[in-house]
Amino acid sequence: MNAAGNLEVAHRMNADGTFDSICMSCFLTIGTAENEPSLAGQEKRHQCNGNGTYIHLAGKNGSAN
Repeated sequence: MNAAGNLEVAHRMNADGTFDSICMSCFLTIGTAENEPSLAGQEKRHQCNGNGTYIHLAGKNGSAN
């Protein structure tokens, strides 16, 4: 997050034409979408603690995916 508390992200285009959103604080790939505007919802839901790590949710079987 920047000094104003806003999430800083980078977008990259994948070989299949989709776009990834990457958090510039924890470097997690927040999400993938068919177009850049579609990443906004995923970016709003991202819960970064801002110190280079992120909150990881376990998969259905309890293992980290």
